[in-house]
Amino acid sequence: MISGYVKFECIFHFVYLATVILTPFCYSETVAPTSVSDRRSLNLFNIVVGSGIRDAAYPDFRYITWDQLDDQSRLAASILGYTGNPDSWNTPGNSAIEQNAFQSLSSVQQEAAKILGFQEQVWDCYVNHYQSFPWTSLESLGLAQHLVTLGWSEELWNSGRDIVPDSELKIWVNLTTEEQLAAQELCWFRFTWDYQPIEEWITYPYFRYVPWEEKELEFQETAQTVLNYTEATWNDPFTADIEYISWYFLYDEEK
Repeated sequence: MISGYVKFECIFHFVYLATVILTPFCYSETVAPTSVSDRRSLNLFNIVVGSGIRDAAYPDFRYITWDQLDDQSRLAASILGYTGNPDSWNTPGNSAIEQNAFQSLSSVQQEAAKILGFQEQVWDCYVNHYQSFPWTSLESLGLAQHLVTLGWSEELWNSGRDIVPDSELKIWVNLTTEEQLAAQELCWFRFTWDYQPIEEWITYPYFRYVPWEEKELEFQETAQTVLNYTEATWNDPFTADIEYISWYFLYDEEK
């Protein structure tokens, strides 16, 4: 058993099967494990629901392109003001409707959101990111602390936000680890924080499926010595231990 302090966090794990699936995993981290087996066990078996706020289920239906929506979903999205333009549905965070909390939507809009698959908590977290909530509500929900980490204060939040903290001007990779964790508690992740179009989110890793014997010697040596691949495990995806460890638990040299 791995013991130590506990820290909650959500990460996004890419699973490549017939299609690419983006799934958020929430886990409780104890002291940093060192062995491959410990890191694999922590990643696979200690996945738990995080804080009450992050009980909001990941809305995978929101992160498919407009062209992939069925007719009923596209109609529901249209009621919410979304269109097939690149800067509308396909770029989460760009549409005016997303500046509203679920309770601020009209009854027709709420029904349209439900047709898409949204519930109130999911909408407020993943779509609105609590941006329309008053500071007092954020405090009662235990969310104000995460905004403080991102540089917000009650005064700034209530001032019309003409002035924003430095974190608002950073892309995801330039946020500190603490800022990224705080943003995740508000249901942000790299692609939504950077307002990146859905079409650009995931690139299929073709290089992963090139047979071992076709790889250069330098690649083979790195894969063996750093990632513990063998020719057999490379040529048979999902058999290497390293592939069951999330990006978060990889060491710098493994990344």
